[in-house]
Amino acid sequence: MSASGVLPILVYLKVKRSFLLPLNAAVPCWANGRMELLDGVYRSTSTAKEAEALIGQGDYSVISLIRTLTNVRHVAIDQLRKLDPDLDTFANIISRDDLIMIISKLKAKAGTC
Repeated sequence: MSASGVLPILVYLKVKRSFLLPLNAAVPCWANGRMELLDGVYRSTSTAKEAEALIGQGDYSVISLIRTLTNVRHVAIDQLRKLDPDLDTFANIISRDDLIMIISKLKAKAGTC
């Protein structure tokens, strides 16, 4: 299984365990229906197979991939908030400073438990 977005590892593991076990994908969705496709968690084997078929047809759309995958769970953002109240799940860690910031935030949260 892989996460295509950049997730803090602890949150990723909780989401993976909670939402993906019997599924091919778990994709966060906002109340308005907008999906966070790059922050989804996908089962590698089934996703790769579907992606290869779509690419063979000249279709490179991630939306098409989600539409063709079976057993996809659309996870309401409110459900994610129960595990991750600040939605750090969507943190985009690109630089060293980003990583230091999220580690500090996670350490601070761990200290308050």
